[in-house]
Amino acid sequence: MTGEPTSADIVFRNAYVVTLDDERRVYRDGYVAVSGRDIVAVGPDRSCAVRAERTVDARGKAVLPGLVNAHNHLDQVLMRARLDDRPRPGAGMGGLMATMHDLWSHAGEEISYKLVRLHMLDMLRAGTTAVHEQHFTNVPPDNMDGVLRAIDESGMRGFASRVHLSAEMIPPDARESVDAVLSETERLGRRWNSDRITVTASPINGTWVATDEELVALREGVRRLGVPFDLDLSGAEWRRTLAARGYTRGGAVKHAAEIGILDDQVSGGKSFNLEPDEYAIWAEHGVTACLVPPRIRDEMGPGLHHFLAVGVVPALGNDGPMGGPKSSVWQVMRRLLTSVAVRREYEERSGDTTDHDQEITTELLLEMATRAGQSHLFLDPRVRGIEQGAAADLVVVDMSGPDFAPAMEQRRTLSYLVHSTDASHVEMVLVDGRVLLDAGRVTVWDEAEVIREAEEASMELFRRAGYLATLPERGSGESSRGWRYID
Repeated sequence: MTGEPTSADIVFRNAYVVTLDDERRVYRDGYVAVSGRDIVAVGPDRSCAVRAERTVDARGKAVLPGLVNAHNHLDQVLMRARLDDRPRPGAGMGGLMATMHDLWSHAGEEISYKLVRLHMLDMLRAGTTAVHEQHFTNVPPDNMDGVLRAIDESGMRGFASRVHLSAEMIPPDARESVDAVLSETERLGRRWNSDRITVTASPINGTWVATDEELVALREGVRRLGVPFDLDLSGAEWRRTLAARGYTRGGAVKHAAEIGILDDQVSGGKSFNLEPDEYAIWAEHGVTACLVPPRIRDEMGPGLHHFLAVGVVPALGNDGPMGGPKSSVWQVMRRLLTSVAVRREYEERSGDTTDHDQEITTELLLEMATRAGQSHLFLDPRVRGIEQGAAADLVVVDMSGPDFAPAMEQRRTLSYLVHSTDASHVEMVLVDGRVLLDAGRVTVWDEAEVIREAEEASMELFRRAGYLATLPERGSGESSRGWRYID
C-alpha cells in the first residue's frame, strides 16, 4: 500500500482476511496492522512491510470485523434455560413481564452488574464486539446502571435503551410517565454515554404503552436528547393492540409511520409479522432493521427475502437468552438459514412466491452480522470494514481444525466461517485496538470470578423474590420426571 506505516502495535500475518470493506475484498493470504485504536494497514501478506511490537502468526486463521448482536435483553441471562422451570405457586399475574418485575425489583446495580457481566463474557468469547440492550426491568432504577457498568467494563460497544412502560398489563409500580423516562434516560446518558456507549429510550413497541400520544411524546423527547430511537416493530402484539384500539388501516409499521415516529434515526427491531406492504414503508422511511431468527415461533420464519427486495439488509440478534439460550451470532446466522427456509416453504404452500428470487448467501449472512449491525446500532462511524483508518474492532477465528476441512484450496473457507464457527474457535477479539480476548481467554475479567459471582447473585435474587421453588427439582436427593439426583 502507498503511504504504509513502518510500525504498529500488532500485525496479523498470513491471515484469511475478510475485510467487509466497501469493495468487499477478501485477502486469502493477508495481513492487518493495528496502531492505537485504528487499523493502519491491510493487504496481501507479500506486500507487508510493517514492523510491530507484536506479530501474530495467523496462518490457518481468519480475521474479520467484530460481530454485532443487534437485538438483545442482557439481564435475561438470568432466565436462560427457564423452559424447565415450574410456574410460581400462587402467582397472581402470569406472563414474562410479571415474572421479570417480580425478580428484578429485588436486584439493584450490583446484582444487575454481576449477572450482565456473565452475559457480556459469553458474547465476548464468541467474537461479539457490539451489543444492543432493550432494558425494561426498571424497578429499582439503578438496575440499568448495573447493565451499563458491565458493558463499559467489558470494553465492548453498546446501544442501550431505557424502556418506557405504561400499559394496563404492566405491574402498577412499574408504570411511568414519559417525562420520568426521559429524565432517567438523560441521567443514564450523563453517566454512561461515550464513544463506545449510547443510551436512548424505547417503548419496546406500542403494546407496552397506554396511548399513541405517549409514543409520539417519547419519540420527540429522544430527538431532543440528540440520540437515535429504539423501536421494536414486530407486528404480532402491536397489531392486536391496534385492533383493540380501533385502528383498521394496516399493520404496526404503517401505524408508526402515520403517527410520525419513523425516520432514518430509528433502530427498528425484530421485524416479524409484517403486512406485505410494510417492507416498502420501512425502506421509504430509512429505518434500520434487525431479524431475530430464534423467534421463529412468532411466525413461519422471518421475511428476509422481502426486506432484500426493497433494498434493506437487516442486522441480526438473538432477542436475549430466552429467545436463544446461547448469545452467539454464529448460531444466529445458522438459525436464520433454517427459519428463512421454513418461511419460504410456508409461503410456497400458500401459493405465494413473492421475492423468492432473492438469494440468501454466506456473504450476505456475514454482512448482516457485521456491517448491517454497525448501522443498526448507530455505532461510531469509524466502525466499518477492515480498512485503513477504521476502528480496530476485529475477531480472529482459528480455522485449523477438522471442522473447517476440506477447504478445497480455500474455496469453502468463507462458508465454514458461517457453518462451523462458534465460541470455541474464537482466538482473539479487539475493540478500538484493545485486546479483550487473547488465546481464547478474556483479558478484562477473571472468568472464574465472573461465573462464580453470577451464580451467587442469581441464587440470591431468586431467594429474595421467593422464586427458588420454581427451579427444577434436581437438587440432592430430588427426583424429576423419573430421574433421580444423587450427590
